[in-house]
Amino acid sequence: MSITPSNSWLVGGGEMGALIRSLDWSRSPLGPIDTWPQSLRTSLGICLSSRFPMAIWWGPEIVQFYNDGYRPFLGTKHPRSMGQRGDECWAEIWNVCGPLYRHVMTTGDSTWSADLQL
Repeated sequence: MSITPSNSWLVGGGEMGALIRSLDWSRSPLGPIDTWPQSLRTSLGICLSSRFPMAIWWGPEIVQFYNDGYRPFLGTKHPRSMGQRGDECWAEIWNVCGPLYRHVMTTGDSTWSADLQL
């Protein structure tokens, strides 16, 4: 994908930014990149520019995005995990992560766990 005015917000972002640009999002639940909501674009801009490991699970489809710092956590799940549903990627621990995700989505409140072993 070439950089155009409609997707110029996605310039940079390291290896994961390049991976996001290379994928055909038109076949995903989110649709083409140029139709993504501004809130997702802003969130991805923050995530991709951070050196801290960060991941985003977006919307009811739980579409997963992550930055270069997060990639080591994925091991062999990368690169197929970019754009994959979070509950599919993390099926082996979804019994722990799922309730936390549902809490955030239903209440709008954040969650926090001390020393949570996954």
